[in-house]
Amino acid sequence: MTVLILTGRDDVTTDLVVRRLAEKHRTVHRLTFDDDVILSGTPGQITIKDAHRVTTNPRSVYWRSPGPVQSERAKALVGLLRTLPDLVWVNHPDNNERARHKPGQLTVAEECGFLVPDTLISNDPDEIRVFHRNHPDHIAKPLHQGEVFIPLGNGMVHQRRIFKRYDIRVTVVGGRLFPCRIRSGLLDWREDPEAVYEPAAAPREIVKAIYRFMEWYGLYYAAFDFAVSAAGPWYFLECNPDGQFGWLERRTGLSISSALATLLAEEPDIQSDLNSRVGEHRRSSGQG
Repeated sequence: MTVLILTGRDDVTTDLVVRRLAEKHRTVHRLTFDDDVILSGTPGQITIKDAHRVTTNPRSVYWRSPGPVQSERAKALVGLLRTLPDLVWVNHPDNNERARHKPGQLTVAEECGFLVPDTLISNDPDEIRVFHRNHPDHIAKPLHQGEVFIPLGNGMVHQRRIFKRYDIRVTVVGGRLFPCRIRSGLLDWREDPEAVYEPAAAPREIVKAIYRFMEWYGLYYAAFDFAVSAAGPWYFLECNPDGQFGWLERRTGLSISSALATLLAEEPDIQSDLNSRVGEHRRSSGQG
């Protein structure tokens, strides 16, 4: 059956997944919300036609940052897809949106067992000054995923700075984990062209917390960022349910796109997959 990919223009991460699906001889229908498509359907059925392909009731959807659902055509497309009872979403847009909410994300992270740096979300100058006195080296960042920066400001997330040995990015695809150690001399490794990336292993308690977090939000795919302190503990910084991985795969050889293609192309059983993959990850990384 067909894998439907909803994405933006010229997306390298999508290109990798399309290539892996082609290697598996799977049919792919790739669209943006701006494409000229003809739709027809009733609740529980949809047919999508464009100049290249006709798709009826795809088996899965890769929701890869397609942008806002604004046009009538985009609303009809997504609305009909929502009615398909057996459609696999990676990820469902509602779950992605909930998982992007920073205050809720930090609360859920603590409940799932992650260590979270002391955090203040406020635009009250007095509260910010008190937090700064208690944490002189704190960092400030926006409510959504993005640049990390130091200057004080209003309406931002203020967080105790973790003096780290290195950063960790853990990309999760279904039940598979792809941890990567990132060594950089900068506070934000994303700004460092000299950063060094290397495959790593995740501690057992982090693996368990990741799967609790994924289950909480109903995610099949996500990218977690951690700071590993000089004392050793991993601190949760954020989770991006739609994080890019193309650059990471090129630098490390981690088979993230292949795992994602497998998830999209085959019938996933999320619970059995999680159970088996947790055990597999522990064995392969010497944790079990």
